[in-house]
Amino acid sequence: MKYVIQAFDKPDCLHIRLANREAHVEYVKGQPVKLLLAGPLMNDETDKPIGTLLVVEADGRSDVENYAENDPYNKANLFTEVRITAINITVNNLD
Repeated sequence: MKYVIQAFDKPDCLHIRLANREAHVEYVKGQPVKLLLAGPLMNDETDKPIGTLLVVEADGRSDVENYAENDPYNKANLFTEVRITAINITVNNLD
């Protein structure tokens, strides 16, 4: 099953994001949950990150919850909210 993880940064916490970026990138690449797509959510006006979006594939929701919970960004207390939603991808124009 595929899932979307949306995580929203606390205000004025860009320093936490930057300090943990390398660990976050290594973490999401090295997990058994398959990373399909990822990137920062951006503020249209300031062009600064306001969160994270990940699309992953996993055997079950609990695997995705564990994946999100142990993300270095989450462990550094960067996020105000993390949403996990199952998705049925019917159109993909990324290739």
